[in-house]
Amino acid sequence: MDPTDLADALTAYTVVMWLVANDRLDGQSDPARLKAVSEQIGPQFRAAPELRSLSPEQRAAEYERVAAMSLYGIAAYTAFEQKGDRSAKAELQAAAQESMQRVGWDLAALDITHRGFKPRR
Repeated sequence: MDPTDLADALTAYTVVMWLVANDRLDGQSDPARLKAVSEQIGPQFRAAPELRSLSPEQRAAEYERVAAMSLYGIAAYTAFEQKGDRSAKAELQAAAQESMQRVGWDLAALDITHRGFKPRR
């Protein structure tokens, strides 16, 4: 990831939320699939007018906010998994799914493939 590229942070966040929502945050991620997602949606984020209009300072602040949210999601998922707290983990998964649905991403309907996100069959 490029620490100056907000699209990279947003792509990573989207992948983390998919991993959390789909109970796949197990360290077995395929780098080729993650690269495919980055190549698929990174350009969409870079082209978004609302992101392009941000100043460099705003981009940096947003990058840090999104990166922190990704880390919090991973930390919470890991803690709930280690404690065996299925209820809390299920709440986290539902929150990840709901938050992404609000911005148009139905994580339950997608798989990560060697071609990026694809509708689940």
